[in-house]
Amino acid sequence: MKTIISTAATAAVALAAAFGAQAQDLSKEITADREIVPELAPASRLNVFPKALKPDFKPVELAPATTATMTRYNPVTARFEPVWSGRAATLTPYRGYVDVGYFPKADFGVAAGYAPVSRDNMELDIWLNARNSRYKAGHPATWLMPQSELEGDFKMFDIAGGVNFMNRFDAGTLSVSTDIDYSRYNRALTLKDQSTLGWNLGAGWHGHAANGLDYSGAARFGLFRFGQPSRFALMPPATPDGVPEFEILQTGESGMRQTTVGLDFAASLPAGANGRFGLDLSGDIVGYNHGTNYSVISFTPHYRLNTGDFTARAGARFDININSGKTFHVAPDVMLAYEPVSQFGARLTFGGGEHVNTLRELWQLSRFVSPMYSPGPSNIPLTAQLALRVTPVGGVSLEVGGAYANAHDWLIPLWMPRGLDAYGTFAGCNVHSFKAFARLTAAWRDYVDFTAEIGSRFGDKDRTDSFWYEWRDGARTVVGASVAIHPVRNLDITIGYEGRLDRRLMAMQEGIGLDWHNLSAGAGYRITPALSVFARFSNLLDRRQQEFFLYSGPRFNGLFGVGYKF
Repeated sequence: MKTIISTAATAAVALAAAFGAQAQDLSKEITADREIVPELAPASRLNVFPKALKPDFKPVELAPATTATMTRYNPVTARFEPVWSGRAATLTPYRGYVDVGYFPKADFGVAAGYAPVSRDNMELDIWLNARNSRYKAGHPATWLMPQSELEGDFKMFDIAGGVNFMNRFDAGTLSVSTDIDYSRYNRALTLKDQSTLGWNLGAGWHGHAANGLDYSGAARFGLFRFGQPSRFALMPPATPDGVPEFEILQTGESGMRQTTVGLDFAASLPAGANGRFGLDLSGDIVGYNHGTNYSVISFTPHYRLNTGDFTARAGARFDININSGKTFHVAPDVMLAYEPVSQFGARLTFGGGEHVNTLRELWQLSRFVSPMYSPGPSNIPLTAQLALRVTPVGGVSLEVGGAYANAHDWLIPLWMPRGLDAYGTFAGCNVHSFKAFARLTAAWRDYVDFTAEIGSRFGDKDRTDSFWYEWRDGARTVVGASVAIHPVRNLDITIGYEGRLDRRLMAMQEGIGLDWHNLSAGAGYRITPALSVFARFSNLLDRRQQEFFLYSGPRFNGLFGVGYKF
């Protein structure tokens, strides 16, 4: 998923994230020409500040088995960077890190990681993150409640940990990863606290044969569950004294639990001097304790060609859906890229396919998704995108383009009032729309890095089917800009802005302000190669606004912290 603000990585802030934002779903598809290293991390939200210094190691993820890439908008809370799950030892000569942050009165976070084994042929990494947050929450007034009755303290505690292992053999590479995360939180005036528990386990193998065969395989398991069912209050007519008497109702004895089991396989063979024939296979089984279980099987034959200036992929994706909607779907899998010189490039893509909706994914978007919701799959018949890139001078790059998307049963946030305890759910809709976008990056020596970008969808703004499917908050226009300044050695300063404008959700009452703005700033200073300090601030405009549907974010906030590598 692409964020609008591209925050600059600071060498000072060697932070690996205390409850960051990434929830990597384990629904994956394999690309055979890459090493499989399942990278698992807790489900949470993205950070708005400079990215933590990561080692120059980029583990190859199992590519999502779905074609949809969710846009990750940055919440207004100043948080640690998403955990990068390992390779602490590559922070040479250090094997571990500890980062601690605090902001009055109740925000604090801790992130730690250590690599007990780090050899050329074997790596073992362990990480642990914890975060606590508390702030005054409030929603814009509606017909349901006056403003004062929708205010209260929002409290949240998250903790997660994981282990990553990789061993290289002569015949190939084995990767195993697991993580577990727990979250406890409430809502303003909620009738019961809520909790979630997630567990991921994955293993992959990537090998090569003497005849040029590349092959990959992976098995994965995911669990996500809510601790409590829906509990809400019905608001009957007022009594003679004018005071309503609420009736407390609860649905079920336990919250929703979703389990996912998946298998992936990919293989490719040489075809001429510059081409390869390949086949990707994946299968997902999704089960619920309340709801309808289903399965999705996908296979994608394709041909790839790379001549240097020109790269192409031609294939088709075939999906078989068992026990949920239409049984058989076909979507293109086509890519054409041309880069004759370094100053110009063009890329045209066509895609689509079945999208496995997970509770983890929806919970990422809004913590207040109904704990009794069991989502089914969505189908994307077609996505198309054309992008052009020009680099007129050194350090400056401009990318412009347009895109089209058509999605069936795509989950759009829907408001379902339940008295004081309103939960959000998602409604399956058929959406199709066009989008235009532009992105400018510039750099001046080692002192300044600048990024600005804008994206906007076309069509009737009030029509549900004109939503841009990747922008799950219903934004019509998304803008952002960031600048990173390095005035002196060891000091890094960042300033960023992100706006998500004209957000419109299904069944939302008129008069609820959904435009979202975030002005942020941060600074980090390296006292020694191993020791650094930082300060980060978010929502500098001190706005009261909803980060996402029914989720009221904090006003001005931040983190002060210190990072130590050992």
